[in-house]
Amino acid sequence: MRNTLFLVIVLMALLVGSSFGAVVINELVWDDASTDDVNYIELYDGGALTDISGYTVEGVNGANGAVYATITIPAATTMPADGFYVIGMNGTIPNVDLINALADIQVGAPDALLLRDSGAVLLDAIGYEFRSTGAGSLTAGQWEGTGYTPSGQGSPTTCSVGRYTDGVDTNNNSADFGMIPASPGFSNVWTTASYPYVNDFTGTDGSPETEFSAEFVVPYIQDPTVADAIGSGTASNPNAIAASPGGGNIGVLWDDTGGGDSAVLQAPPFANGYVECYVYLNGNPASAEAAGNGDGWSIILRGATGPFYNGSETFNGDTGITIQNRNDDGALFSSPTRQSIQFREEGDNTGSFDGSSAPVQVLREVFYTTGTNDGWQRVRLDCNGTDVVTFFGGTLGTTTDESGSKQVHTVAWTSPGVFTIGYREGFTDNTVSNPLRMDDLTVSDTGQIPVEMSIFATD
Repeated sequence: MRNTLFLVIVLMALLVGSSFGAVVINELVWDDASTDDVNYIELYDGGALTDISGYTVEGVNGANGAVYATITIPAATTMPADGFYVIGMNGTIPNVDLINALADIQVGAPDALLLRDSGAVLLDAIGYEFRSTGAGSLTAGQWEGTGYTPSGQGSPTTCSVGRYTDGVDTNNNSADFGMIPASPGFSNVWTTASYPYVNDFTGTDGSPETEFSAEFVVPYIQDPTVADAIGSGTASNPNAIAASPGGGNIGVLWDDTGGGDSAVLQAPPFANGYVECYVYLNGNPASAEAAGNGDGWSIILRGATGPFYNGSETFNGDTGITIQNRNDDGALFSSPTRQSIQFREEGDNTGSFDGSSAPVQVLREVFYTTGTNDGWQRVRLDCNGTDVVTFFGGTLGTTTDESGSKQVHTVAWTSPGVFTIGYREGFTDNTVSNPLRMDDLTVSDTGQIPVEMSIFATD
């Protein structure tokens, strides 16, 4: 009897917010790298075999609010048994069910997609790239919640914008969607990596971390004490730094051809959990390199970022709860001059639509200077419901306060997300870049079902 009760509780929890039998927009790519030739839209119904004959997908131009394209699903079309139906602009899209050139949907800032049934009843909507301009000329009903704020460049083999969990619709685009490993025609929930994810980067120097997906360059394993040649198009170490406290190789997120980059872990989404690692901070101000230069990175829980990564200040902005580094004279990220680590509640990142920095709240800021608190530092971010605990400094793995390393905060944003990292630089001389360099990384999902409530428990 007790096991039956536990099973009912678990199943009820899984069904909350799900949409079995309700067709939704589940995943999309609207701006693939270079020439747009692999854009697609994926629908999902949980395997309910819905008759979608005559359903339409409408593309809406955010500049004037007008429908610029209508894709009509042919007669006698039923959703596949696996629940996924892929509309691609051509036959190169994996698992494509319907080829229609109109699936080359418009690049946003902002735009929207609407899904209607055969009677023109609106079933689902996503507004995208809201961060820089807000809703533009879109009208109520053409997006859900606050719209999706970051940009969305991707491809069927790298990254896409998709629901963190297939079919789960809370009616808030920024809570439901994020940059994910691309998965046209199969589940958005990847399990290549599992929790706790522990990586001390002991692999071969110069090898990629294949448990991540990125539109440009995944994290690479590097020897921190050796500066590598720049311009290969793969992540390298732009300048020699001290060995990490963990010793050996480290992980580096950086596209050495310049600009921005971001990556997502191929693991399930979660809301409650933590990330902890060593990060390297360069205490030399960006303004000392050259005027108008700078760089920054984010480590993100409960949210996402854009593939080019511009932090929270522009249309590629972060969502969720983040650890954010800025070494900037104010020119790169449209923010005040900063040389600091900030722990931030970005939420859905709609504090303003004017391109300025407007997080829900800066939970904590730590300024760092050469010889004081720069170099290798331990950071940790714990999320549990509305409680967030931040750590800067102290001993790896310790959750007690060590000389002010720990602070406790309250947040409003509790939506799940996939573990995401991002970096962007604006240096004219890439050899002075300070990419996200990390070691002894742990990402833990602490929101799993306790043993005593497992459906596999015995009397």
